[in-house]
Amino acid sequence: MVLGLSGFTHPEEAEAASSKYKKFFEISAKGAPIPGYSENKEWIPQGLALVPSKNWIIISHYWGNKKNSNQASVISITSSITNKRIKTLYLYESESMKHTGHVGGLAVSKSHLWVASGKDIYKIPLSTINSQKDYSNIVMSKYVLGHKASYATYSDGVLWIGEYKDGQDHGGKLCSPGLKGKLRGYKLTSNDDMPSNQEAAYTWSTPDRVQGAVVTTSRVVYSQSCGRNNVSKLHIYTTGAFGKAVTAPLTMPPMSEGIAMHGNDLYVLFESGARKYRNGAMPLKHLYVMNTNKLKL
Repeated sequence: MVLGLSGFTHPEEAEAASSKYKKFFEISAKGAPIPGYSENKEWIPQGLALVPSKNWIIISHYWGNKKNSNQASVISITSSITNKRIKTLYLYESESMKHTGHVGGLAVSKSHLWVASGKDIYKIPLSTINSQKDYSNIVMSKYVLGHKASYATYSDGVLWIGEYKDGQDHGGKLCSPGLKGKLRGYKLTSNDDMPSNQEAAYTWSTPDRVQGAVVTTSRVVYSQSCGRNNVSKLHIYTTGAFGKAVTAPLTMPPMSEGIAMHGNDLYVLFESGARKYRNGAMPLKHLYVMNTNKLKL
């Protein structure tokens, strides 16, 4: 169930609905609240994935207060039916070792949740997530990649892991335009596991500053953003090693992160509502759900 657009959270949001973000708000509906956005919490959301069979919306969050850098990162699970949080699970690399990484991306394959963080990808059985109680710890299986794992998505047996690039990667400034990124595709085994050689079967060029992606049979959708006062863009490209833009990018509010799609619904996550970024141009505290019939997908 997706809630209507009435009742904007902030005056800036209402103003933007009739300005440069008009098309975005016209084809989107306000969805579930993003967990972890209470006044005294420092959670910053990053990755987004859906489990339609369970009506789950899964979001990854890291702790944004460097004074308490030993806080384990988490995944939150929200019902797409009620829009209420179901559970939050703390991520561990072993029974005693917390995972405190950026957890930049999530993807759901046939039977696993994949967590992209740092230069590694982590695996959690969906059955384990289902059995855990609220606020319990969950141990992940780690795979070392040797390249940045900034975001992730899954499509037709392939786990795609993306690499974020901006100006800082070649001596420029944070959030300035940068080199093209890479999206690497790993063919999962019949057991829904990483290939034994852990080598990518595909390597595609992407725009810079990509925070999330969705891969379909003929299109790749990219969420591009950087900075609390800079607009985000939704890019639609053809698939392949050197995909081309299908249409002009859609302008979105600042700080778009992970995206995920089910049917004709494209979910967009924003980190702008996090306590660390609430002084930005437009802090959003809900997911937004876009009608893909209005896009060239």
